[in-house]
Amino acid sequence: TFALIGGVMYEVPDSAVADRTMDVKIRPVNTDAEITEECLNDDGTINPLLTYKHDGNVNWQADAGVIWQLQRCRAEDRWHTPLAFIGMGRAQWRWLEVKETVKAGKNLFPLYEQFGSQLNLGDPYYRARFYSRTDATAHLVRNRWVDLATTLSVHVTDKTTGFWQELSCHIYFDNNTFRKTR
Repeated sequence: TFALIGGVMYEVPDSAVADRTMDVKIRPVNTDAEITEECLNDDGTINPLLTYKHDGNVNWQADAGVIWQLQRCRAEDRWHTPLAFIGMGRAQWRWLEVKETVKAGKNLFPLYEQFGSQLNLGDPYYRARFYSRTDATAHLVRNRWVDLATTLSVHVTDKTTGFWQELSCHIYFDNNTFRKTR
């Protein structure tokens, strides 16, 4: 016996039909089949962190916490709930800055294989069980108007290593930028 609920075909046990009850678990018919692009997905992240910040000659900050990812393809009617530890550190001295991010745990994008970047817009490195990212930044010009910086990022997972280079220029405007002074 089958039921069409919310556009998804479900298989209903014959015992539930005979008893006229729906207190039983029903499962989608296409559970083992490839999910079509018509499937609705639910996606959420819970990321509590503890932070310690120190300001001095060398400014630094340390963060530690967990990432709990919640993903569901409604056609499967099953939640994926991977959990991972995340630690971050940042140190800055004058015009140099170093950031480190370490993640260890399960694949945080369990539905990436089916839906790719249409569902998971985050960094694909978070699919690895272990991930380390180190950013070394030099602020070439930094004042109240402009921050011109160059960054080298090194990504390391249990399967791959990658390098990214970035040149960024931030221009800051506020309410006083174009005000005439007397």
